[in-house]
Amino acid sequence: MKNKDVVVSAPGSLMLFGEHAVLKGAAAIVASIDKRLLVGIRSRQDDLIKVNSSPFGLYETSLAKLSIEKPYTFLLAALIRLKGHFSGGLDIEIESEISSDIGLGSSSAITVALIRALTQLLTIDMSLEEMHQLAYQVVNDVQEYGSGADLAASLFGGVIYYRREPLTIEPLNHLFPLKVLYSGYKTPTQKVIRFVQEGYHRYPELYQKIFFAIDLCSLEAKNAIKKKEWAKLGQVMNINRGLMKAINIENRNLRILLDFLSEHPGILGAKISGSGLGDCVIGLVEEKSESFRFPDEQQYAGMEVIDVNICRRGVETEKA
Repeated sequence: MKNKDVVVSAPGSLMLFGEHAVLKGAAAIVASIDKRLLVGIRSRQDDLIKVNSSPFGLYETSLAKLSIEKPYTFLLAALIRLKGHFSGGLDIEIESEISSDIGLGSSSAITVALIRALTQLLTIDMSLEEMHQLAYQVVNDVQEYGSGADLAASLFGGVIYYRREPLTIEPLNHLFPLKVLYSGYKTPTQKVIRFVQEGYHRYPELYQKIFFAIDLCSLEAKNAIKKKEWAKLGQVMNINRGLMKAINIENRNLRILLDFLSEHPGILGAKISGSGLGDCVIGLVEEKSESFRFPDEQQYAGMEVIDVNICRRGVETEKA
């Protein structure tokens, strides 16, 4: 990015364990991926905020008129949270390798990258933990529910064992190969969360026990990752799949993909990644070189293999 005062990149993320239960206090495991989002900012002498984004195009407003508007909700919410620290306008440029149509943490990546860029531009001393707290506030300004797990992955990188309260961000040292399959469509996360919440209110005791079991899956998965017990990790993924099915977020397309993975040689376990009712599934691969192609059948129409891997890189400052 040319003519920018600060350039920062942040990775997208994949939820590995803990979906939905993390909103009720359970632990989760989340990982950063090797697809990144780049934010460049430059100070202006006037009070204009100008955004040029490869995913969404041009946007312009002023400091006095800052408000949360689509499609820049997270970016604008972050600016509102920090606007007391700057008196002039900004030029903001965004480049992304992360599709906003697929649940790979693009919203968290842009929130994290912008906060890191602004704190550097304004010379605000802020730790990664403090950035996480600010980013979590930004997410809650925009949407009704949020766990902060994907924010932790974008900030710290690698595989993270996460719990919101008390805040736990524990890096796990080992990486492992996954296959990510996209179902062909995504149901908005907040819509799925509300759907699960409705089930929770109808059957609170049942859902509490399911969420407790999901919490145990995250703990078992953490221990398996630490010990590099990949067969056990795959078994825990399969157990977690059943728990997610029990809360009715495994629909036809996800079932087709999960069955495809489960029957494929070299897959140790498979489950939904993210909120469900569409979006992605993940499979733990015994051999990274394993080739994946969908059969030439109508039921796989629109589905695709997403070329992403988990990685160690978190938020980083790039050369301006």
